[in-house]
Amino acid sequence: MKHKIISFLILSVALVGCDKPNPEPEKMDPIYEAIEKEAASMASQVAAAEKELEGFQAELAKVQPQTGQIKYAEKRVNDTQAKLDKLRQMQKYWEMRVGSRLQWDREHYLKAYNAKKPWPPPEEFEEFQAQLALERAPKTWNIRERLDQAKLGLKLKGEGHGEGGEGGEHKEH
Repeated sequence: MKHKIISFLILSVALVGCDKPNPEPEKMDPIYEAIEKEAASMASQVAAAEKELEGFQAELAKVQPQTGQIKYAEKRVNDTQAKLDKLRQMQKYWEMRVGSRLQWDREHYLKAYNAKKPWPPPEEFEEFQAQLALERAPKTWNIRERLDQAKLGLKLKGEGHGEGGEGGEHKEH
């Protein structure tokens, strides 16, 4: 009985005492996970655009010549082809970024592991989310949308509801 207890203690100390690096640190990285989701999303968008293009090409083949419909059918095919080309480029970009992040994760995880620092750094994920938001922001500036956002911001702060903010008039009863 004593031998079992002693062997159990030695085995448990050996298991607890073993500290080795994770061979797949990318599974702990939220940025890697987000990039993988973007790559998968692009792949599904490419597949949908390919189906859409096939449908428009079939419609183009059925169009009667000299009816005026051919111009619109060709435009749909050309626009969809351009959209598909852009989606394929984005898919390739995200796939390359997945591979790059995988390599980066493995390098930096080992450095953090050897230095006994926490990994992944939480501020890095916040920066990544801010960068994605900026990349997805509309590239055109619309005054009407800006005014609507400003009005919404005022309403959220409690101003503009007749509560008499800083410049409002107060009537004492």
